[in-house]
Amino acid sequence: AEGTFKTNIPTKSPLSGDLFTNPSALAIGCSRTVTETGITKSVSKIDLKTGDVTPLFLMKDPETKFKGNKNSGVMGGVIHPYSSELIIAPLPGNRLCFAHNRESKISIADLTGKNTLAIDLDLELQTITADEIELFEKQYGKNAAERLRLPTVRPFLERILTDETGRIYVVLKKSMADSSPVQLIDVFDQKAKYLHRIKLKFIPMAISKGTIYGIAQSAEDESIVTKIKLRTQFPE
Repeated sequence: AEGTFKTNIPTKSPLSGDLFTNPSALAIGCSRTVTETGITKSVSKIDLKTGDVTPLFLMKDPETKFKGNKNSGVMGGVIHPYSSELIIAPLPGNRLCFAHNRESKISIADLTGKNTLAIDLDLELQTITADEIELFEKQYGKNAAERLRLPTVRPFLERILTDETGRIYVVLKKSMADSSPVQLIDVFDQKAKYLHRIKLKFIPMAISKGTIYGIAQSAEDESIVTKIKLRTQFPE
């Protein structure tokens, strides 16, 4: 029956962030290693039978350093809306796409670890404003911008979604100071061709069979699961 528990799969190293499976008894996820010199993130292949985690692509955050000692260990940092993140999404044909949310590009690769294609998103740098810093410190506490090493430039990307046709939906990062419900999504085909920009009034979470699902906020500030049907043909 649907929803029936199957099994636990213990992995041999910790995972963080997105995770998806494919028909080859593999999963693809993100690994995150924290040391005193900084954070290393990787797109990793997980064997669902053995739990082995094999890095495919590595990404270093050289600007992020944490203080620690041999007794207290190393702090992994606080995740916030402007955190540096590695984003992944599956594609048909045992491929995947991934991106650093602070870079204006997406890589498309196969599961052997070979890059096959890159998408230049051609997005402009957006400096974090005084209003954003004020809201950030209101949420995370006094001097949070310094304590949590808030970047000077806003990340480009919120998330990446894909559908069964191989289309790639790039959800763009919004400012914390932007109270509009409008969310911008740039759409590409699996050959990196730009198709269209979508404007939604909710945060998209998944796409299946031409329908996009997400979370919207009601007038009473309640979270509502919502969906909208996408047209199958985008203008050339």
